[in-house]
Amino acid sequence: MIRPNRVEPPREMDFITALLLFLLSLLGLQPQQPPKPTPEPPALGFSLGLDPDQTGTGIPNGIAALKAVKATIHRDGFNWAWLGSGSTAEHPVPDALDAPLGGSGIAGIDQLDRKYQALTGAGIRPLLVIGYAPAWASTRPRCAEPAYAAANPATCNQKYHPAPEFLPQYREVVAALARRYPKTTFEGWNEPDHEALTNPLNATTPERLAEEQCTLYEAVKSVDPDRTVLSPSMSDYYAPGYIGRYLTAVGSRRCHDVFSVHVYTGAGAAAVDVGVDSTLKRIRDARAGRDGTPLWVTEIGYSTADGVHDDASQAADLDRALGRLQAQADVRATIVHTLRDEPASWLTEGKEAGYGLLRTDWSPKPAFCSLVAAAAGSYSGC
Repeated sequence: MIRPNRVEPPREMDFITALLLFLLSLLGLQPQQPPKPTPEPPALGFSLGLDPDQTGTGIPNGIAALKAVKATIHRDGFNWAWLGSGSTAEHPVPDALDAPLGGSGIAGIDQLDRKYQALTGAGIRPLLVIGYAPAWASTRPRCAEPAYAAANPATCNQKYHPAPEFLPQYREVVAALARRYPKTTFEGWNEPDHEALTNPLNATTPERLAEEQCTLYEAVKSVDPDRTVLSPSMSDYYAPGYIGRYLTAVGSRRCHDVFSVHVYTGAGAAAVDVGVDSTLKRIRDARAGRDGTPLWVTEIGYSTADGVHDDASQAADLDRALGRLQAQADVRATIVHTLRDEPASWLTEGKEAGYGLLRTDWSPKPAFCSLVAAAAGSYSGC
């Protein structure tokens, strides 16, 4: 290879520079160093709650709320099962996914389209968690038979991971989503290390999860190599060792750009501090020497329907937790769960209805007003 000619500095300059530095050190002086740049604070986001009524009418209210606190990320979910009979083993991506935004005719996709357009139009990054596979693509294919599913409701709970033999189809579906939503960041399975409690009959192993996640990563990167992909969200609390086994199975492959973490703590200042610190320690210990990607805390929150927190203590505990998380150099985003309360009739566990920082009528709780004040924003009721 031909190299351009280079002018070498005189060697005596190196000697003079070294001599000056030596003399300065004898005098106790050091050359003035430029100030270190102040690191950017972690990005703030919210999960869910943008349009709990699923009508599209609430989206402008949700966008206004996100802008009031200068949130830059909104986290939502997609289930492969939404594609219904249009997704088959032979043709996993329905032609409807090639339709213009808002015109697929698939309810879940059209709703995501509306959110995507509103969020990106406001300069807010959509973060999409990829979830449940259809029964035919799972390890429970008989659950696709209506009579069998009706007779086995616990097994056929529609919370299925893709079976290993259907990962090629899973890859096609994820790639289609990456093409449809070019400004969306993608995240793997939600809380797989918690499924031993929440979804025991259909939970997956860390080893199978690694293959699922690496397939997702490859699918997104095949469309856009620069797109950010998050790991499955984990805390290593309910299943100690799960993260270590997952990372061992991933091995030398790169299957995420950011490690996704969920942080939930007890009530009160001491419990918040211990909860944040212990969760981060577990995550760091599990990843030590194996994964140096930054952390995003993709869920942190306190419910006013948990029998412990009221509006005031929700605000106090969330403020303390966010402050503690935002002081961590490796935490680059904190996402509050959730933006707005959801109707209790949707949920099987009452406390899930109270995580929102906005009530169902969009009025703010004190925790939301605290974030508005910190952002020097404005919101009706604060």
